[in-house]
Amino acid sequence: APRRTSEILPGSWAEEQGAKQQQRVAEWKACMEWDKRAIVEAQDVRQTIQRTSRCRSKAQGPGEQEKTGTIVYDDHTNTARIKFDNREELVCSRERLADAIEFMLPEGLEPGRMVVIRQLKNASVFNGAHARVVEANPSDPEWVVVKLADGSDMEVRYHNLDYQLPPGLRPGMRVRARGVNGTREEQVGTIIRTLESDPGRALVRWESDRKLGAVRFAKLEVVMRRGWERGGRVILGAKNKLADVSMNNLTGTVEDVDPVDPDRVVIHLNNSDRRVSVRYDNLSFLLPKFALHRVVEDLYGRKGIIVREDDSFMKHVMVTLFEVYEGCGGETVSYNLDKLTLLDLPNMPGFHTRAWVKLKGLKSFSYNGLQGYLMAPSSQDPERVVVELDGGKLIEVHLDNIDVQ
Repeated sequence: APRRTSEILPGSWAEEQGAKQQQRVAEWKACMEWDKRAIVEAQDVRQTIQRTSRCRSKAQGPGEQEKTGTIVYDDHTNTARIKFDNREELVCSRERLADAIEFMLPEGLEPGRMVVIRQLKNASVFNGAHARVVEANPSDPEWVVVKLADGSDMEVRYHNLDYQLPPGLRPGMRVRARGVNGTREEQVGTIIRTLESDPGRALVRWESDRKLGAVRFAKLEVVMRRGWERGGRVILGAKNKLADVSMNNLTGTVEDVDPVDPDRVVIHLNNSDRRVSVRYDNLSFLLPKFALHRVVEDLYGRKGIIVREDDSFMKHVMVTLFEVYEGCGGETVSYNLDKLTLLDLPNMPGFHTRAWVKLKGLKSFSYNGLQGYLMAPSSQDPERVVVELDGGKLIEVHLDNIDVQ
């Protein structure tokens, strides 16, 4: 019988498979390292476009519909194949190409898009100048018309432009998208930069799985920064003062991101119908009234006391635990206030269990003037308590609507 050996002979199938496996492992490790990179600091740099490949047909007769498509050049036969969006095709020589079509802006580089001029040699004075895209040169696929800041038009080659993010978007901004990867689910992530290979897409890191995805700008919607929520309570100018001093120390609730300026949020001021747009830096999270120093219990039965608001996440509070729970005893932990149960009454004069109270200022006028016993705090709302009326009925009442007798 032939002798079996564990040696891998040079040039054998085993050596070839082993080399492929090592290559796959190396590629996998490289991908893992790429995913760990802090590419948030990456600049908004694009792969340059040498020339546009988008075009539209010239009308050959009355009533003929204009068609748009993409040009594919064949350098071997000196021809160009035009693949129209309606699935029609046209093949012609490069010399006759100008008679059949007009060049258009490449997809994603729409009119009005901001660009930066770079690497000009004969007109280097314009390097670094910002401009807006106007239109493509209809007869030359390498040139594009841009409008400078002084209002003058200038023709520049595509590869002499850096394409910026669309107006209102920038790296690090938090966005929401629907219909990503063929699903109807909504995903939230952070813009990293524009996609190098496609001017119409952004590279986004999703919060759900920390993976990267490419999304068309039209599908992106700016949302509030991480940790901010609708309905959250804020105070204006508590830390960074507003220029309008009359606005400082006013309180309100968050409604949504400002559609005009993504660095601002719309605030509905308390006790008013007024809504104002305020920068994030001029806002601070605010605890509900009477929430500070209240005893609470979480979903696992762990008890503690509220010591302050969480500066990072709206509607969250910092709770110091009373006992040692799996190594967490005595430490201060962040909790969503909605997930906590309040165990004690607010620390106010005369407030204790079975205190005799009188109702006032309720919208249901039939309850105003009724009296009863103060029984317990509301389990979820630090500004409300449970009152047992004289007839035995239990109701929840806001603290502003009771007087201790």
